[in-house]
Amino acid sequence: MSDIGTITELEPEDGLGWIELGNGDRIRFGGTACKGFVPAIGMTVEVHGTRPGFRGTVKATEVTQVKGAAVPKATAGAPGAPAAAAAPRTNLHTL
Repeated sequence: MSDIGTITELEPEDGLGWIELGNGDRIRFGGTACKGFVPAIGMTVEVHGTRPGFRGTVKATEVTQVKGAAVPKATAGAPGAPAAAAAPRTNLHTL
């Protein structure tokens, strides 16, 4: 199996996400399936293999970024979300 799709959902805390294929099917993936790239929402990827995952959900075993496809740019945070820090903090104290 080798299908082209788009990353539509991503949970960076868990390293999990969903890929929507051109035919509308959705495939779950984990960060360990991503070979040679860091996943981002809107990225075009190729799924090279699948297997049954948790509760029978189809899960990708290997995902690669489609070369030449546009890489999505970072978007602004959600309305009301705190702004990112301008610089790393260096004056942290430990207990």
